[in-house]
Amino acid sequence: MSDRVSADAATDTRRRRVRVWFGRYVIAELVAVPATADRYAAAMDRRFGLPITNEPISDPAEQAST
Repeated sequence: MSDRVSADAATDTRRRRVRVWFGRYVIAELVAVPATADRYAAAMDRRFGLPITNEPISDPAEQAST
């Protein structure tokens, strides 16, 4: 995997929310562009082995505020 960011990824306005769950509690959360969110989710899964959700943020106002 390359650490370089493509021009498309640098201007991507879409966001995803990644959450790490411990039972019914969120213990970590990240909102980021899709490529970063995927890397974060994979890293958290390797490190903790807890349930992880990686969902698109559908509310444009929420995307703009993050």
